[in-house]
Amino acid sequence: MGDFTATINYAQQREFDKNEAAIGVRYELPQTPTAEVRNKVSGFVRYCEANGVRAMPAVVASYVDHLAGLGLNAETILNSLQAIEALHDCFNCSNPVQTGAVNRVMEGLIKTEPPRSWPKAEKIMWALLPPIIRDTIARRESERDKWLRQQQNEAAAKCKQPNQKENANG
Repeated sequence: MGDFTATINYAQQREFDKNEAAIGVRYELPQTPTAEVRNKVSGFVRYCEANGVRAMPAVVASYVDHLAGLGLNAETILNSLQAIEALHDCFNCSNPVQTGAVNRVMEGLIKTEPPRSWPKAEKIMWALLPPIIRDTIARRESERDKWLRQQQNEAAAKCKQPNQKENANG
């Protein structure tokens, strides 16, 4: 009776595999990571090999701690995480980066305040965003503010120029 049950389970598993493969064909992503992704993820691969572990959220969190311990800045660490995500996407694997374990580690590395222009209610929601998203928003807001100040300074300088000419003639 045990052999019969094992045979049925085996046949059922093969049927599942066939059906899942047929469904998966419609949603396949290219399975060849770019050279850039392979290069950026090589450190993580070496870390996994050196520690005898597979890519899973706790290992990615540990890798982030390791990179921070080496003194790498948040942007470099984020680039590594993006490469890990891209590699997993290439092979239709679950993303080990967008997890609570990694977010908790990143929370300690990325210290950002909500944009000054946000109303109080939205600043409260800031804490609910993943640290990687907060960092991106803060960086973009900073770039926008810098550009806006530059434009304002250039406009003010242009406004002063005609007045300087009038003073020189008068």
